Amino acid sequence: MDATGNLLIVDDNPNNLQILHRILSHAGYKVRPALSGEIALRAIESSRPDLILLDVRMAGLDGYETCEILKANPATAAIPIIFISALQDVQDKLRGFQVGGVDFVSKPFQEEEVLARVHTHFQIHQLQKELAYQNEHLNELVEAKAKALAVVERESSERLNQIAHLNRSITSSIFSSAIAHDLRQPLAAILSNAEAAELFLEQEPPPLQEIKEILADIRRDDLRASQIVMGMRTLLNKGESEIALHDLNNVVREVSQYLNTEAKQRGIQLEMCLYDSCLSVNIDRIQIQQVLVNLVINSMDALMAMPAPQRCIRISTISHIAYAEVRVEDNGPGFGEHLDQACESFFTTKEHGMGMGLPICASLIHVHQGHISVQDKDDGGAVVFFKLPLQE
Repeated sequence: MDATGNLLIVDDNPNNLQILHRILSHAGYKVRPALSGEIALRAIESSRPDLILLDVRMAGLDGYETCEILKANPATAAIPIIFISALQDVQDKLRGFQVGGVDFVSKPFQEEEVLARVHTHFQIHQLQKELAYQNEHLNELVEAKAKALAVVERESSERLNQIAHLNRSITSSIFSSAIAHDLRQPLAAILSNAEAAELFLEQEPPPLQEIKEILADIRRDDLRASQIVMGMRTLLNKGESEIALHDLNNVVREVSQYLNTEAKQRGIQLEMCLYDSCLSVNIDRIQIQQVLVNLVINSMDALMAMPAPQRCIRISTISHIAYAEVRVEDNGPGFGEHLDQACESFFTTKEHGMGMGLPICASLIHVHQGHISVQDKDDGGAVVFFKLPLQE
């Protein structure tokens, strides 16, 4: 049972000091002896130990009095104290716990018992210090995450201006809103777990297993927040074109997840109807997601002229013999008399639009050997769909 830590042994019997010194030093601890409570207090002032073994019966200051002095001092109150005693009286042990002791070691000493008790309380003390450090720096960690989020938002804005010059209506606010929404839950969980850990540390003794589980939860939620940020950065990263085999259904799912928050804020119902089998297509996933984002945002803009209860967008995938199809349908006003001009460059019905959204989408689909079409629905609304070659 090897360990490293600074221990102070206080006993007015030199034989006891020699026995405990041998047992603990062989286990890897750094051990200092003290022959009285007065000597122990002076030794602690010069170098604070991680744990103290304190004899109950001593001349001068006895163990109980020495313990009370240490616990009354904020600088030494957190040091765990294990009493050394040959007493078996319950009242004596009860007093030991009342003055701040954490455990008892019985005389004559049993090596296994001494090592087990010292090791357990040393480990608890180390965990307490680790949790105290994390709690102390929790606000700094949250602030660091907030600063990192601000950096991601700025990068998102810069990337969006470079993504094949897509329609300017795909603003960074859409993506930063999605990031903020998804990060809120893991950050709140980290804070809640830290508060719970503080409460557990006030118990005597602290529940070690529960504290370990809390630390695991904090690490898990931190990883989840990092994955959310990295996933969003991947969507916004321009980079070189990377053609690979992807399931078109998964591409649609990811876009729906990114835009779900924006849809809720606009009072729009976003529905998916995906083909029940894999639709393997050879594509640059980021570019096809850009196309989908542009099409869905266009539908959202069109639906703002409709009453809130009637706003609905449906994204569906269909399998044909040689190609897969993605449809974005809304129940807005439709293209109407502008249907034939929808894919023309610089034509737009939006007040601040540039008229490049659908033409660029058409170009990206064409690069993937596909085709894009627009039409009005008979029952009102518009549908834009594109087709991509299916792969074995």
